[in-house]
Amino acid sequence: MAYYLAGPMRGYPNSNFHTFAEARDHLRSRGHDIICPVEQAFSQYGDDIQATDENFKEAMRFCYESVLKSEGVVVLPGWNRSEGAKAEVLVALNVGLPVYAYYRHRPKYLEELNINIITRAEILF
Repeated sequence: MAYYLAGPMRGYPNSNFHTFAEARDHLRSRGHDIICPVEQAFSQYGDDIQATDENFKEAMRFCYESVLKSEGVVVLPGWNRSEGAKAEVLVALNVGLPVYAYYRHRPKYLEELNINIITRAEILF
């Protein structure tokens, strides 16, 4: 089983690939199997992919399926300002998957987030 990386993409240069790649490479070097949505985007659309509102729906289909196949979600810095990442976290929590935080300054550790959601709106807004 693999961990799914969730983080902001839309509005970032090169869809924030450098942040995803840094976390992906570091976690893989520690023996974790990682599902990286930016890798999927590059393989599907090529090197000049930019996450946009227009391709958001199609991308989220892949993301939701990947979250459901994973053993947990690892959130990257800024995830809580990303509508897509917040939705991915909500999917994970709704099916009982753990959510972990990846910190650049402490990449050795994945810290499980203690997220309690009373309503969907709490995480979506």
